[in-house]
Amino acid sequence: MPGLFKYYTEMVKFQVDVNCRWEDGEEDRFYVSYIMFRMKDMNGKLVKEEDAAKVLLNAIENGERKKK
Repeated sequence: MPGLFKYYTEMVKFQVDVNCRWEDGEEDRFYVSYIMFRMKDMNGKLVKEEDAAKVLLNAIENGERKKK
């Protein structure tokens, strides 16, 4: 991932669509059918899937947590 951060050091817009369902039975089960995400830079240009995944993983691992 070297070099990635020079491109995405500012904000990105991130949209996530998740399709899931809940089933009752012997055990309560929660199923996720699919997850689709789209990321754009602040100029409105779509971020490539490879780079978007890296940005997301970086945010999860190193992102700043804000208390509400």
